Amino acid sequence: MGGYDAGNTYHNRGEKKIAPPLVKLWQQALPDNSFSPDHLVVSSGIVLAAGTAVKDTVYALDARSGRPLWTFELPGAPRRHMCTSPACLGGLAYVGGDNDNLFAVDLRSGQLRWQHAGMNSMHYSQIKVADGLLYAGSDSGLWALDPQSGQEKWNDKTRRGSGDIAIRAGKLLHAGAAVNAASGAPSWNNDLMTGNRVAATDDLAFIAQGDRIAALSIADGKTLWKTVPQAGAFYMQFLLVGDSLYAATRQDGHIYRLDAQTGAIQRKRALKKDSSAWWSAANNMVFASTYDRQANKGAVVALAADTLQNKWSTSAAGYVWCMAVANGRLYVGVRGKKSSVIAYGNR
Repeated sequence: MGGYDAGNTYHNRGEKKIAPPLVKLWQQALPDNSFSPDHLVVSSGIVLAAGTAVKDTVYALDARSGRPLWTFELPGAPRRHMCTSPACLGGLAYVGGDNDNLFAVDLRSGQLRWQHAGMNSMHYSQIKVADGLLYAGSDSGLWALDPQSGQEKWNDKTRRGSGDIAIRAGKLLHAGAAVNAASGAPSWNNDLMTGNRVAATDDLAFIAQGDRIAALSIADGKTLWKTVPQAGAFYMQFLLVGDSLYAATRQDGHIYRLDAQTGAIQRKRALKKDSSAWWSAANNMVFASTYDRQANKGAVVALAADTLQNKWSTSAAGYVWCMAVANGRLYVGVRGKKSSVIAYGNR
């Protein structure tokens, strides 16, 4: 799913094969020149590229060869970029966009299996699967559904559901509060939780709000620490690897490695402005993207997780906007004159 797991760690802990240097294994141009890939999700040997062209669209590619498999266009005209991360479970892929529906399609064929109405724009929201339930947020609330049938388990229309969702230790964490993931009943509130970025372990929830990063207790929502990065926390992305919390600031192009327990900054690394629009981690490496606006060129870099020193890099003809690590490969989505998905791996 988007963020790799229900805690938004962006860390594939089971991936041990991928190691620099990497080579390009395949590149697949996407059919519509106007398509903008916003998210990549890999499941059961299939890469899902979700984004917006004339309509919100999901392209499915064979993860090994890049061969196109199917296309699913969401009904209704989009108003903005799709920005809704899909999720997969039990042979189904769950997708949503700027219309009012959540769709479940067959992962192998792209055929529609069910849809749930009333979501009212899932722009900048996430779809999550955890503990046997499917969770989705939209501008009109939060939902928990049965993944196979789409039957509604609970909804909360008092909360605006756009932004990150994280599910850990039986709680659903979202902007402003934590609720019981099984029932939707309120658990705790903390004003710091109004930020759109959330990552979590079983003990801690990490949020970015205004100029700061904060850690809250999953159990009761109490604030445990706050850290203010040099450029603030606006547009910040999180990544969790072991006891380290990584945060990237797009304004000044810095990556920070913090002690997850204390918030102390242990390493800081300058890349470029607009760095780390999306990133991922596996096998003691952090993969991040950079972008040169003047030259309209992007790049992908692999950094050592402990020192943040360069291990490998490659250029891309456009903006590297999303990425995922699976099957010993790094998959990236590139926005350019001809948007594409590229797979890198070991020779």
